[in-house]
Amino acid sequence: MIDSKYLEFLKTANTDENPHSERSLTEHLIGCYNLLKEWGNTEDICLAGLFHSIYGTESYPLTTISAERRLEVKQVIGEKAENLVNLFCRSERSSFFTTIEDPSPLIRDSDKDELVPITKEELKGLIELEVANVVEFIPHRNDIPAKLKNYYTYLFGLDDRYMTQGAQNAWRNAFQ
Repeated sequence: MIDSKYLEFLKTANTDENPHSERSLTEHLIGCYNLLKEWGNTEDICLAGLFHSIYGTESYPLTTISAERRLEVKQVIGEKAENLVNLFCRSERSSFFTTIEDPSPLIRDSDKDELVPITKEELKGLIELEVANVVEFIPHRNDIPAKLKNYYTYLFGLDDRYMTQGAQNAWRNAFQ
């Protein structure tokens, strides 16, 4: 069960009025949280899933909470969760896979158009968020954006170093 304080915070940001895949953004965010929880992720990753696109992303440009309010979001969901949200929102998600085997992975910050170092733990969290994001919205879309198809193949073959078993299974089932 999701604590009502998180849902109330999202409601003040009008996520229930913003569309996402033929329904509200709130429904999508809750769906992502539930998947991440089901897959056995930490509460930080689950909360990041509940807020994963609030600052807008490369494929969901609608900003529901301004990045200037990061401190406020951090106070609500915690520093680790908010850091994942910020990384997810500002990154080119295909960059999650370009340095995946490197000891010091990098992601591309789309706002600054530069590579940003992240930890392996952050990378694993970002991949979990991406899998939950895609698996959650696929049943609610009539089409899969071409931009996403370009890097879907990266996710097949990732093992438990990068994804929970639940995420691996959900990913394979989504694309059978």
